[in-house]
Amino acid sequence: MNTLIVQANEILRNQQFEYAFCGGYAIDLFLGFESRIHGDIDVSSYWKDRNNIIEHMWELDFSVYEMLGEGKAHHITDIENQKMIKRNIFCF
Repeated sequence: MNTLIVQANEILRNQQFEYAFCGGYAIDLFLGFESRIHGDIDVSSYWKDRNNIIEHMWELDFSVYEMLGEGKAHHITDIENQKMIKRNIFCF
């Protein structure tokens, strides 16, 4: 199994939210082999868990951004200061 998926699973498991890998890595997990090189890891979760996920990623020193549309992103630095225009968040 891909090292990045194993590491991502270690970061996310045993938290107070549910998640699932989706996108290219999910296809690879289903196929049982890496079909191509991937540029990111897509994870799906419930909207209600958004703040828990953000706070968990901050605890791990990740930067968290939310997409605003038209190629714009907002750096989330405070739970109370979110735009919540779109549902996607990105963690780096």
